[in-house]
Amino acid sequence: MTGTQQKELRVKIQRFTKLLNRQPDPQDVKSRQSYSYLPISFLEMSLDELFFGQWSTYDFTYRQIVNEVVCSITLEVIHPTTGERIRRVGAASTAIMQDKGTLLTQFAEKKKKDALEMGFPKVKAEAFKNACLSFGKVFGRDLNRQFNDSYTELISGVEKDIITEVIDALDLYQGEDKETIRQMCREHKKNGDFSEQFGQGVLAKIRGE
Repeated sequence: MTGTQQKELRVKIQRFTKLLNRQPDPQDVKSRQSYSYLPISFLEMSLDELFFGQWSTYDFTYRQIVNEVVCSITLEVIHPTTGERIRRVGAASTAIMQDKGTLLTQFAEKKKKDALEMGFPKVKAEAFKNACLSFGKVFGRDLNRQFNDSYTELISGVEKDIITEVIDALDLYQGEDKETIRQMCREHKKNGDFSEQFGQGVLAKIRGE
């Protein structure tokens, strides 16, 4: 691979990494009490879209520690630019429901009936979410964090592709039709017809040209 080809590859990887580190759409973020999160269906669809469905989970392991179940799961994706397999391990734990005030020594007889029917799928889902977080902000990595950093491009002065250019322009756009335009772009991207001509038309509308 020549020096030029290496740089072109790095630029493509950088663009994809930047996509992974965009903030999630506020309308996709849900809240439970003071905790913000992305639903598992959103995470699965994002994996489908960003990695073209080339992802899988395996090595799901678990064990019970007194009144809790702890588990881990491996999430594997294939990088759309390099074709390399990337793996992330997610971990989670959940308490097994029991009667209020139960002592540890009473757990066996005070455990709620069928408690694991709800708790076991939940802990697996939380481990999956935990694995997704490590891929970038778009999966909710910085939700609930007091401090977070922003992705900085190492290779500067590179011409942006049309989708990235539209996304950047939309982030700064303050028009009332912002979400309508965003949804329209999302549909075109999903249908595979986000063309250069369409993107330039969106940019012209945003810029009032």
